[in-house]
Amino acid sequence: MTTTALSARQQQILAVLEASTNELSGQALHAGLQQQGNAMGLATVYRNLRVLQQQGKVRCRHLPSGEALYAPLGRD
Repeated sequence: MTTTALSARQQQILAVLEASTNELSGQALHAGLQQQGNAMGLATVYRNLRVLQQQGKVRCRHLPSGEALYAPLGRD
């Protein structure tokens, strides 16, 4: 069984999600990364969130408004 190593950007995204007490939208996550000096494009944030979801590290919940909120998988 092989495990896929996380890229630096994926590690940064996961760190912001784990530090937050709430679920975050992609845009809120993007802003949080910029505040930490880890700026990356919004499309890059969403692309890496999708990869983290596929790897089972992040879950996504869609609101009735269509907005998606993300959190680390282990969080209730």
